[in-house]
Amino acid sequence: MIAGGSIAYFGDRLGYAMGKKRVSLFGLRPRHTATVLTVTAGVIIGGLALAFLVGVNRAFREALFSGEAEIRLNLHLMRNNKLLRSEADTSRLAAITAELSANVAQVQSQRARAVLAAAELNLISEQKKTTATRQQLLLKQAALTKLTTDLNNARQQLTAIQAAIVTAEARSKEDVKTRRNGDLIFRNFGELGRTVIAASSTPQEIRGDLVKFLDRLSQTADVQGASIGSNGRAVVVASIELLEQTNNTKGAFIDENGSLDALSASIHSYKHGSGSVVVIATAFGNSFNGEQVIIILRPYANVLAFRAGSEIAETVISPSPTGVDDVVGQLQGFLITQVRPAAIRAGMIPVRNPQTGKVELGEITVEQIYDVVNQIKQINGPAVVTASAVDNVFSADQLKLAFTVRPETPVAN
Repeated sequence: MIAGGSIAYFGDRLGYAMGKKRVSLFGLRPRHTATVLTVTAGVIIGGLALAFLVGVNRAFREALFSGEAEIRLNLHLMRNNKLLRSEADTSRLAAITAELSANVAQVQSQRARAVLAAAELNLISEQKKTTATRQQLLLKQAALTKLTTDLNNARQQLTAIQAAIVTAEARSKEDVKTRRNGDLIFRNFGELGRTVIAASSTPQEIRGDLVKFLDRLSQTADVQGASIGSNGRAVVVASIELLEQTNNTKGAFIDENGSLDALSASIHSYKHGSGSVVVIATAFGNSFNGEQVIIILRPYANVLAFRAGSEIAETVISPSPTGVDDVVGQLQGFLITQVRPAAIRAGMIPVRNPQTGKVELGEITVEQIYDVVNQIKQINGPAVVTASAVDNVFSADQLKLAFTVRPETPVAN
């Protein structure tokens, strides 16, 4: 800028001076001479300025003499810089990608840890379930073992009862032969008595109730003429020889104490200690006056057979021209063929008379029979007789009946 200003100024001044003097060089006209001198002065001033800058300014000198190489180097460096920048961008992108991959891997790792933790919790839960299942299995195995033991005991008792039946039959035949002159006080399988025991009691309490029951049976047998035995009673529970389970051979005997212990445990296990059981004592063979009565104790479930007022059976009785006896016969047939089977089906346990051996379920008074017969006679035609339970009747109870009589309803055609 300084050189250009100097050239313009000095050239103008030189041209003006030359033009004013009208100098002519080389045969040129003065105006052209002024122009040549002005151009020459500009060249000289520019050259001096260039020489001055070259001599004084190193950067200018290097730019003047090495500018093209510097430009090429600069372009080369720019290309390299661009490549390096591209590589840096690629590296940065790779780093970002690696960081993202690391974040994804970390997230996946966290998810995997969460899944592992859930799996561990599930495993712990399954282990708890498995432990509970094993405990239940152990309980069921224990229950199965108990049931197996009870079944074996029941089989032993059944085998003993069968052996007792055979022995009783043989004894009965022997008694018929050898004791014809004695007084028969109890027939074979005749019932001496019965008692109801709560299964919720402890085995010790149940055994105490059984002992009291034996004492009452002893008093009954003593009144009938039986003698007192070595156990201090007029009755003794049959001693039975059991069969071995392995080879089906004869084994140990179960005496009275063993029978009471086994019966106490059996009653206590009835329905897991709930409800009640009726125990019936029957004669083991025919028993005669002057000897101890051998008995068998059998447990039965004491269930509700009939509720008070519930109908048991119903029949139609027609009056007969022959009189009251025929009506009474029809009523007795109704009791034997309909009422008694219905009561047994409902769960009632009949009583076998110890002297006669007949099966009995209850008693009907003469007044009841007389009242029913009179009602039938008053109807003067076929009458419907219904037998109902007076009170709640359980298996161990004796049946008390109430009768209702009504005319038979005509059947519409």
